Amino acid sequence: MDSVRIQNYFRLNRCKIVSNFKDADYILFVTCAFREGKAKECFAQIDELSKYSGDLIVVGCLPDIDPLELTERFHGPFISTKNLDRLDHLFPDFKIKFNQVSDAHILPKTNISEPQEKISLKLISNRFHLTRNAIGAFLKREKQGEAHLRVSWGCVENCAYCGVRKAVGPLKSKSIMECLEEYKLLLQKGYRDFLFVADNLGAYGLDIKTDFSQLLKQLSAIDRYFRVRWQIWEIHPRWVIKYEQTLIEYIKAEKITMLLSAVQSGNDRILKVMNRHHNAETIKEVYLKIKEENPSIVLKTQVIVGFPGETDEEFKETLEFLRQVRFSLVAVYGYYDSFDTIASHLPSKLSSETIQERLRYAGEFLNRERISNFVIQ
Repeated sequence: MDSVRIQNYFRLNRCKIVSNFKDADYILFVTCAFREGKAKECFAQIDELSKYSGDLIVVGCLPDIDPLELTERFHGPFISTKNLDRLDHLFPDFKIKFNQVSDAHILPKTNISEPQEKISLKLISNRFHLTRNAIGAFLKREKQGEAHLRVSWGCVENCAYCGVRKAVGPLKSKSIMECLEEYKLLLQKGYRDFLFVADNLGAYGLDIKTDFSQLLKQLSAIDRYFRVRWQIWEIHPRWVIKYEQTLIEYIKAEKITMLLSAVQSGNDRILKVMNRHHNAETIKEVYLKIKEENPSIVLKTQVIVGFPGETDEEFKETLEFLRQVRFSLVAVYGYYDSFDTIASHLPSKLSSETIQERLRYAGEFLNRERISNFVIQ
């Protein structure tokens, strides 16, 4: 959503989006580096984009996730995700300021492994080029599909392996009234499929004396004359446990049609070292109850294999957890040291060979169990 909002910021200030890097005065590269492979892709793109005459500006989570390598390899301006309004400092003559630009609600399709699109001006991503014509094409296409509703920014968790939280900053929730107004407008425009977006969705409202359950109830109160479908994107298992009754109410009614909740491990000791704050057996029971109440629910998850100190037995407990719940889709990631995280300083690191072997084994196991999956090397 930040990528499209940045695009709109420049368009509202009458900037022309060009189709060739050679014609660009500025090249904005909005990075996503939530895993090691994406960070490497970002640095490769930075090296390539630096060859053009336009001034390159690096935006997104990379400046906080890997600041040392970024400052070694790139000497131009960069802006972290949590400080996007600093674009105004680079473009002080713009009449429309960044905080005056509304959130984008219509985005390119995303999936479990790519949590957000990345574009720039000349608009690009670290996965594909996006020209002005392409922008028009995906906006037209998505108008027939789902609308994204951002409810907050920032994260309250302290997961041991995560570098992204440094980039997104502390929790900042929109008011329920603001969320309701955006939702009403989208309903009036004919949207019926909604994907709820936040860096830490279940934590919504902790900073403004409300909560995620209250948000869902008030949104539901104004759409009672419509057949709407909600997708719950990236909700921590501890919030699934906390708001079990509310979630199941809307899942049973087939209002919530998809829920992505990253369990990360099926072993309690590893979860504790990860600072995940949920119990494997408890969340398993909730997931199974969700599926019992609505067998058609799309239930997705993510796991990390090869976390420091993870034994073979603990790894296989995670696989057994996945077998018992039988998610609609499982993303399997190999652990890596993100810059200056808690986990990066832990002892008992597993070798890359062991992690790769476990990734291979996990993929084969899930395939045998006929559980849809993809494995990220």
